[in-house]
Amino acid sequence: MGFDSLRKNPKKILGAVALAAGIASSEYGQRHINDVNAARNHAFTIEEMDLPTKIRNLIGTTPYSNLVSEGGSKKFTALASLLRTNAHVGLIHLYRGEMPSIEDAKRSISEIRDNAKHPVIISADIEGGTINHFKLTPNDLRKFEIPEDILKERQNEYNFYLKKYKGEKSKVLNTIDYPLPSQEWLGRRYRSLRGPSAREKFLDSVQGYGQTIAAICEYVGINLVFGPNIDTVDNIDGVRPDEFNDRTYGEDPNVVRDLATAYIRGFQGASSVLVVPKHFVGNSRATVDPHKEGALVPIPKQSGAVLPYRDIVNASNIEEIRRARIARINKRVVEVEGHILKLEKQLHKTKPRSLVYRQLQKKVATQRTIMSDLKASRQRVASAKTLNLPIGGIMTSVISTPLYGEKDTPIVYSRAIKDRLKAPRNRAGLGHTGIAITDDLSMKSATKYIDELGRSNKVKGFDTEALSVHQALVSGNEIAFIKNVAGSEDRIAHEVARYINEKLSLRNQNRPDLTEKDIDDLLRKVLDLKVQVGLLSKQTIQGKEYYVLDPKLYNPKMSDVLLNSAFSNQLPWTSKNSKPETSQPNPLNLLLKAAKNFGLSLWRVNWQTIEERFKDAEEQPPKFILVDKSANHMWIYNNESRVLEREFEIGIGKGGLRERRYIGDHTTPTGVYEVVQKRDDKWWRDNKDSPLPNYYGGIKGGMLVLAGQWHPEIAIHGSNEPRLGEVSNGCVRVENANLQELLHKIPIGTMVIVTK
Repeated sequence: MGFDSLRKNPKKILGAVALAAGIASSEYGQRHINDVNAARNHAFTIEEMDLPTKIRNLIGTTPYSNLVSEGGSKKFTALASLLRTNAHVGLIHLYRGEMPSIEDAKRSISEIRDNAKHPVIISADIEGGTINHFKLTPNDLRKFEIPEDILKERQNEYNFYLKKYKGEKSKVLNTIDYPLPSQEWLGRRYRSLRGPSAREKFLDSVQGYGQTIAAICEYVGINLVFGPNIDTVDNIDGVRPDEFNDRTYGEDPNVVRDLATAYIRGFQGASSVLVVPKHFVGNSRATVDPHKEGALVPIPKQSGAVLPYRDIVNASNIEEIRRARIARINKRVVEVEGHILKLEKQLHKTKPRSLVYRQLQKKVATQRTIMSDLKASRQRVASAKTLNLPIGGIMTSVISTPLYGEKDTPIVYSRAIKDRLKAPRNRAGLGHTGIAITDDLSMKSATKYIDELGRSNKVKGFDTEALSVHQALVSGNEIAFIKNVAGSEDRIAHEVARYINEKLSLRNQNRPDLTEKDIDDLLRKVLDLKVQVGLLSKQTIQGKEYYVLDPKLYNPKMSDVLLNSAFSNQLPWTSKNSKPETSQPNPLNLLLKAAKNFGLSLWRVNWQTIEERFKDAEEQPPKFILVDKSANHMWIYNNESRVLEREFEIGIGKGGLRERRYIGDHTTPTGVYEVVQKRDDKWWRDNKDSPLPNYYGGIKGGMLVLAGQWHPEIAIHGSNEPRLGEVSNGCVRVENANLQELLHKIPIGTMVIVTK
């Protein structure tokens, strides 16, 4: 059909445009699905990540630029859409905008996580009497059990400054937007107390303050709280008005140490949020604004400015954390013991061999299994090495100080992080084993140094932001926080990777500043932090460390399942770099196949099948299944304790380890799935009037039907053949005897992760 013919027939033009649009949208849709599935690598090892991906995990940023965030012109609830371009970084820091309620904040952070392609850490500041990016009312604080003494101190602070400024309310921060007392006020009150009992009582209230903030952050989904500020200042009642100088506890290092330690201990009971004190060392002593110009702070060694860091690191040491975690487990043990006792009393009152009696017996057995797992967890914590326990954090500083012998080098780029903060105590270090997060690398104090570093070495073509990240990682920071680079993280990560590959050496001409091994060491600590706060779990399988997305946060949504089913990976023009190994159906059959898969997914996700003979599995503790294609093995874990329960050899699809891209390539697709149905020979005969086919294991076989982020042609099914290996048409195959065990032990809804 020529162009002239089309021009004379508008209907043909519209038809051609519609056909082209349909093909283009189908191709875009399918490629988008493939990209999302590939990016959501639900079980991975550090070794299989490429270098830029590793580096992106070490970058922290904000969802928009300094100017926009500080101006507050973006609604907090709009963050989720803004983050679609940069949710793949390691950390996203939230700044204040239009202050929403706690519930609004929770919904927005949930949407951020839904849009992220991997588990992203969410952080926020707490300074000046509030969490900077959402509003806290006194009622909110009481709901989360803030000590009444803390609320009273805020009112006392307000009255004090109102009197000082002779009733001029404009000079005093109000108690509505700032319902919590400032750090300065807490330091002032603590200094005024006389006697150890009064101080001890006050510290208990400050610990309760920390518990409240931890509980709120845990509720809304924040993982890291930047604060408290543990800097010491020369004069708390200096030139600036007191209400704006509220970011530190005062001049006395002992006061700073006592209050900060009490506040940090309040976070020990929180399982998904960590407090990160700042700054190491001393922004508050700067006489200029580090945001606007380079700041040099003359801190004498005898000042005691490092004392708070030394004692806070000690308070967060491994034995203290171990004790706190064991205490939490013991509390849970007492709860389960009480539940078992209650069930056993009901058993004694119930007629033996009755249905209710058998149900109670199963519940008692389940609770005893949970008790056994808790005791095993307690033993693991008691005997665990440092790396297996929670880690703390400290934010490093952009100011320069001669305290560590590098007068003109900002702390975030200096040897102080490795040589003083992280060095063992027997080498005159503080022995900090947690993560170090830089202060904002876009501040002038930081960028001035980077600019001079590039010029002094006469190297052209440097990307300033990438060099900032590179040099911050060189010094030992695990996360390089650079505030206004949203949308540029991928470019920065590739540029840092280039510097590493080219063995960039600006500090020591004898060796590269940074190697991929250095990156791996930093990344492991960041991923372990994500394990600590519940964004990942960690399994060691066949000598490999796997990081696995937490199923409570990253289960597939029905919309993912249905969207995948609509396209079904059937379309031949979406096969990217591969050609189909089998002939493709005609377009009508493709559409029919897609419609069938859509219906299958809709049915399987919404009407899960639980046969009566398999209901015993529903009484089992929740399970978690990991399938490793390269190892040809499948592991069954207790989903609560992560204790390994069973291990099976498996067979996978004939397509091997590659990703599935089109119908007929017989590849087992990687991704995350959910067990939605169970079938065996009886089901097959009742519903299909035929025995279970031999390729599903025959009459002694069966299957666990899965639904997930790929189209629904995947299951874990039986096999009556001795050979497993790469043999199926795409499903995961196990021996019949093992499959029968799974039918009776794996509950509906169990998460299954397939990784290569």
